[in-house]
Amino acid sequence: MNEIYISYSIRILILITAIIATIKWDKYKNSKERGFLYFLWITFAFECLAALSKQVFDTNFWVYNIYSIFSFLFYLHWFYTLLKLAYIKYLTYLFLAVVVVNIVIQDFVNEHQIYTFIAGAITLLFCTFFYYSDLLKGNEIFIIKQKLSFWIATGILLFHIAMIPLIVLADVLDFEGKYYLIVLAILNLILYGCYIIGFLWTRKIFNR
Repeated sequence: MNEIYISYSIRILILITAIIATIKWDKYKNSKERGFLYFLWITFAFECLAALSKQVFDTNFWVYNIYSIFSFLFYLHWFYTLLKLAYIKYLTYLFLAVVVVNIVIQDFVNEHQIYTFIAGAITLLFCTFFYYSDLLKGNEIFIIKQKLSFWIATGILLFHIAMIPLIVLADVLDFEGKYYLIVLAILNLILYGCYIIGFLWTRKIFNR
């Protein structure tokens, strides 16, 4: 499978998810998940910018590095508005500290900011743990299939718990190219598949 086709398939998947999120907007427009509509379209815009940068400058690391910081901060903000836990604030400060250090020790334009991604992924794993713990304490466990937040958190968990070893392998063992993109495409399918299920199955009454 051609690497270009794999990259395009990921972008198409993001576009489909954004379109479905737009169509189902009425279901969650008054919920804490309403920001995901804008987030998905911004994500698609970043993907288009990455493709353009690759064609013009023969590099798009800087685009994905900016997006990584943006997306992790968005997710952390969402978890904080959802749970109101001080721990998430501290995790955000720690993540930002790693971002600053990583920018200093690595080339931001021509290299993937590995430590930023790993730090962000680990903070999100903690946040999903906090979310599931909170879910188990209440009665909402019985209606999780209709809760958009559950599907979003599940997608975030499954994607990032697999991305950590993938990023490490890519850096240490030089695991990249077509096979790296295939694994990345599968993980994106899981992530955005969970989002799509959430947008389709969610019920307005459970998104307040």
